[in-house]
Amino acid sequence: MIVRTALAQINTTVGDINGNKNKIIEAIDKATASDSEILLFPELTITGYPPEDLLLNTGFLRENLAALKEIANYTEGSKTMIVLGFVDFSNEIYNAAAVIHSGEIRAVYRKMSLPNYSVFDERRYFSPGSHPLLVRYGEANIGINICEDLWVPSGPINEQAIGGANLILNLSASPFSGMKSKTRSALLLTRAMEYSSIIVYCNLVGGQDDLVFDGRSCVAMPDGRLLLGKAFEEDMILLDIDTDVSTRYNLFEGKRKDYSMQVSLEEVSI
Repeated sequence: MIVRTALAQINTTVGDINGNKNKIIEAIDKATASDSEILLFPELTITGYPPEDLLLNTGFLRENLAALKEIANYTEGSKTMIVLGFVDFSNEIYNAAAVIHSGEIRAVYRKMSLPNYSVFDERRYFSPGSHPLLVRYGEANIGINICEDLWVPSGPINEQAIGGANLILNLSASPFSGMKSKTRSALLLTRAMEYSSIIVYCNLVGGQDDLVFDGRSCVAMPDGRLLLGKAFEEDMILLDIDTDVSTRYNLFEGKRKDYSMQVSLEEVSI
């Protein structure tokens, strides 16, 4: 299956929910005009990253949810599946990704692996999610995860691959450091080859206080190819992705139901 995929590598501003919403809508318009079937954004797109103590303000959390609803309403009638980051808020607070299609929020994934080292302090604010998410979109089986989920061994991608994922979408806010881009590229290629799944990785770009985000959004192929986007500037990357390059689903098609019984996996069909 050929899936036209857009990566919106945008520069969000922490706390500027209205400004970030406008950037998101602008990217949606560009992707729609290019007949994109999937549009992926960076981590915590609506709030900016890292929102830190703004997360202690209930009004801020509600404003973020209202913006998500506005964005979903804006997409009514659109065939593009949009995956963007927001703060999910119920009894707990979650670093989350919403799957939007034709005006509706069809699924929500909550980040399972919360980094708490170096510049990261996510466990102070967020609760971890408990279930990997697999979205069935036509013939594509899409696993959705967030940043650190890909870095940890045997993260949610493991259960997504067992469930038949041949395309992984990762929303990220990975800060720049001297050798980070090489380390990140090597990791993504390792995961793509390890799980025989195409990995589409959308990273944040711009600066927030003492953090710099370098972008370099990319697509890692299980055959060892890496398609890399621009560094240190906003970018809209458009690619026609052939999910048949991934062999995982074909190899396990006959056994998928048996394997799926062994994992805790939320599945949604669009």
